[in-house]
Amino acid sequence: MQVFWQVPETLALEPHIFLHLVNAAGEVVAQQDGLPHNNATSWQDLSGLPAQADYRALLLPANLPSGTYTLHLGLYDPASGQRIPTQDSTEFVVLGTVTLK
Repeated sequence: MQVFWQVPETLALEPHIFLHLVNAAGEVVAQQDGLPHNNATSWQDLSGLPAQADYRALLLPANLPSGTYTLHLGLYDPASGQRIPTQDSTEFVVLGTVTLK
């Protein structure tokens, strides 16, 4: 999945990105965490640049049952585990649903 990040100024911390696949019970069944560009770029490197493309991928468990899942994308402080609120004051952005058959 392609997402875009824009960092207007220097950040006080280096948050990690999380991408979660969540089942109907609200359980995370697959996840990917890290810095932009598969941990190859710091947020400081992106500071002041135009929006930058980043690619996120999830490895799905082989035994994942068929069903409808929701994708969540957000940021958190790796030192504390605390999620960083979105502009809407939520813990993550809901990207949509995925149906596995």
